Parts: sequence; structure tokens; C-alpha cells
Amino acid sequence: MDALAKTIEPAVAQIRERLAACARGAHDPAEATAELLSILDAMKRFLDIFRPPEYKTGDPGPWLKQHAPTLENERCAITAESAQPCVFDPDQVLACVSTLIENAELYEDAVLLAELLDEDDLPRIALNFDGPGAFPKRLRVGGLFPLALDTLCVRWTVATRGGRIQRSPSGLDMRLKGMREPDESDARVMPLLEGLQKLEHAVKACARALDSGSDPAPAIAEALEETERYLILLDGGEQKPEPGDLRRTIEEAIAVHAAEAAERAIEVIFFSETAIPPLLMTRTVLVRVWEAVLQHAFRVLPRGGSVSLMLGYLREANEAVVMIGVEGGQCSHDETMYCASIRRGIEALHQGEVEMAPEKNGLLLNLKISDRVAKALDAWLPGWRAFSEQSRQMLRLLKSGGEAPPEDFILGGILENELERWLLPLLTEPAAVNVAHDGVAALEGLPGASSERLDKALAQIKRGKPKKEIVRPPYAGELLW
Repeated sequence: MDALAKTIEPAVAQIRERLAACARGAHDPAEATAELLSILDAMKRFLDIFRPPEYKTGDPGPWLKQHAPTLENERCAITAESAQPCVFDPDQVLACVSTLIENAELYEDAVLLAELLDEDDLPRIALNFDGPGAFPKRLRVGGLFPLALDTLCVRWTVATRGGRIQRSPSGLDMRLKGMREPDESDARVMPLLEGLQKLEHAVKACARALDSGSDPAPAIAEALEETERYLILLDGGEQKPEPGDLRRTIEEAIAVHAAEAAERAIEVIFFSETAIPPLLMTRTVLVRVWEAVLQHAFRVLPRGGSVSLMLGYLREANEAVVMIGVEGGQCSHDETMYCASIRRGIEALHQGEVEMAPEKNGLLLNLKISDRVAKALDAWLPGWRAFSEQSRQMLRLLKSGGEAPPEDFILGGILENELERWLLPLLTEPAAVNVAHDGVAALEGLPGASSERLDKALAQIKRGKPKKEIVRPPYAGELLW
């Protein structure tokens, strides 16, 4: 799954939930539309940072003055003067500057001063703190989408065709010119932008319907359909589930976010039962779910705390269960967009269940994932769990829907293995000895049995030609005949 698609999927999943609530009449369409347009604007800014640049040549001074009203706030002031013409992508530069301004950490009464300067024919935007302040290593575009400061610096070089960002004693210097060779952009972002434009158009149609006083239901239904199409695009198309190791997906997600968890002083603990069968899953989706769990924890735990994940398996219900505890002294109970991603990944794409319950100092999540293969085997072959481990694996392979040998071949192999496993211990001694012992035990209780008859029966058995009527149990004669 593409990293950009994985980053924006939680926001699109949240849009899906909001539109579905509007369609059911459970959410105010006017309020939802305003919220969704804000999310889509942040998403566009995030994707603009990564798309191939569209360079223009001009004076950045008037450009910055034009956008100053939207960038300034009560703790940020912008001044600009004319500068030497330079080559830059206006939308990408605006996305980078706005992201840095909204993520600036201002302490006490500090303010942020943004100035466009032109010194030695080198135009630059200086972001300086007047008072204590800092730019964090990890940013959020629009307050939603995570972006490392180092990554933004690389994309600035692309947006300005060679400029660079340097730390200064009081903030950052963002050069609009330079000799550094910019990195290439990934063209895979373009389909994401095209899908975003279609979704934005559908949501704006809802807003127009509300403004005109007409029934918004048809526009909401169309927007919901467009959202589902966009989510399929973000998933990489419709993927066929395959058997996979649930434990490995959790471990992979934890490894991806281990560094950020350490920076935030959040301890991530994972426990797992050893006997977790392979489940039918879309692996990339489940990895994204566990990453969403951690990202949600990073949002609701300001600093410090713990995230514990416990994986188990309920054989009676044919379900894997992941119990997740998020705990910290300042834990928020607010929902984030990552909750929508978790629900979509478990409930919509894996026919599971999600339960979220606030705790005094945290949050408890209970996620259930159905073992669809085991349920199919229970319906097809009751008691299949009594078979050996190897036979159970072959039966799971048969019902997983993937590529497998012919059914007759698999069942024949299972039958052979099970007959060998159950009957071989019974054949470790000669059959004649076993039958003779059974015969003796049976003859002792027969009316009129005598030592002469017993000797005669044993003699026939030793010669290998016993008469059926003298041998007990009845099958013994057939074995020896």
C-alpha cells in the first residue's frame, strides 16, 4: 500500500462515516458538509506537498501579501517586500509555509514573525520566534496528516527548484533560490489528487443543495458512492483475502512506529497466545488498522503513557480477539479520524466487531476478527479439530479460497494420515496374538466352555485356519482368514 494513501485513508474513512450518518438522518448535513470541506482542504494541502511541481516565475513578495490574511493569526504576523523574481510552485510553497506556521510551538507570550527578505539577491522567508518557541520534528498538515520536518525540508527544495530550509538562531530560514538538485517527485500521487477532486466536487454538490433549499439526499448518496470509490483506490483496488499471521501484522505496525513512541515516552506492550491459527485477511488493511491504533494513541496521549495489545483466540466462537488498552494520566477521550479507519478495517473489510469504552485514565478497545475458514469447516465437516495439526492445515488450505491442490487429492492425503495416526498403534503387535487374547477373554464367559474346546480353538488359530464360530470378537476371524 502506498504510504500517502495509507496516511489519508483515515480521513476518507471519517468522511464515509459522516456521510452515512447524514444519509440515516443521524447527523446535521449542514454541519457535516462544513467539517468535510475542511478535511478535504487539509488533504489537498498534504498531497500538494508531494505532487510533481508546476513551476512559475515571479516576484514572491506580492504572492505572499496576497495569502497573508489566511496565514496570519493572533500570534503570527507576516511582512513582505518585493524580491528578485524566482522560480517556484506557488501552491506547494504555500502548503509548506502554512504547515510550519500552524505547527509552531509558542510558549508563554511568544509570537511568530514571518518575513520575506531579499538579501544578496537571495530571496528567503524567515520564520523567527519573538520569545520562546520551536518547530517540532513531527508536524501535522491541517492538524490531521503526519509529516516529518525533514521530509518537508526535502519537498521545499523541490517546490523552489533548489532552495533549502536551514535552522537559524531564532527559527528557520526558507530560501527560495538555490543550487541544490531537487529530488524527483512520485507521480503516483496524481491519481490520489484526481480522486480527491471528484470527492470534493461531490461534497460541494451537497453544500449547494443545502444552500438552495432542495433535498440533499441524492447529493449525499452520490457523495457516499464517490467516497467508497476513493477508498477502493486508496486500498490499491479490491484485494482478495489470503491466509495470514495476525501476530506478524501487529508486530510490523509496532516496528514502524517504535521511534515515535519512544520520542513520546509511550510504552508499547504486545502479548500473544502461541496457538493463533492463520486467518483469512487482507494483510495490508490489518497492518493499517494497528498503525491507526498507535496513531490514535499518539493523538490522545500528549506525552507519556502506555499502549498494551493482547492477542487471543476464542475457539468456541471461531474469533481472534485483540484487546487494546490506552492509558495515561492526561489521556483524552475524543475520537480521532483513526477510529473511523479502525472500524472500517475491522467491521467493513473483515466482518469483525469493534467496541470502544472510555476508562478513567484511558481507553479500552476490543476488536474481534472472525475466523471465516474455521466457521466454513464447522459447517462442512463437524469435528474437524480432532484431526492432526497437519490435517487441519490442509483443510484450512482447502477452504481458504486460494490456490490449492485438487480437493480429492487433499482429502485422500488427510484420510491416509488419519488412518495411519489412529490405526498404526493398534498394529504394533501381531494380529494373531491380539485376537487370541480377545478370544480367551470372550470364551471364559461362554456356557459349557471347557479346556478341551479352548485348546482346540487355539490350535486352529496357530495353524492360521480358525473357524469363525469359535473366535470372538466376530471380526477376529475375518482378520485371520
